[in-house]
Amino acid sequence: MEVFATVYREELRRFGIDVVVAVAGNMRTGGPAKTASALARTAERMTPQERDLYGKAFGTFAAKLNSMQDNGLSAVDAAKRVIEIAEQNPAPRFAAVGQDAEDILRIVREKSDDEQDTLRLQIVGLR
Repeated sequence: MEVFATVYREELRRFGIDVVVAVAGNMRTGGPAKTASALARTAERMTPQERDLYGKAFGTFAAKLNSMQDNGLSAVDAAKRVIEIAEQNPAPRFAAVGQDAEDILRIVREKSDDEQDTLRLQIVGLR
């Protein structure tokens, strides 16, 4: 995504168009309900072997993801932040939409790949 944004930014600059990657955190929209439903369907469709191998970890992940999505920004607050970002001059290359997105951008800048991998597993309750 970053590479595409960089290319678009360079190509469109001459037309006065800024390209900003708005990194969105969790938002309270219809998406979490759809995600929860899709996760439940996936769990129901697991074979007994898959359930033995992955069921516990999948259940932990699904519960954690669903709880994270319930705690995000409202759609209105997210839209306000996107407008605020779009109106900045000069436009930033990257901007966060929500505190959790700000935290992730900071982690990406400050932590090694191994530290990020460990943190991802911790965030979803798998470590």
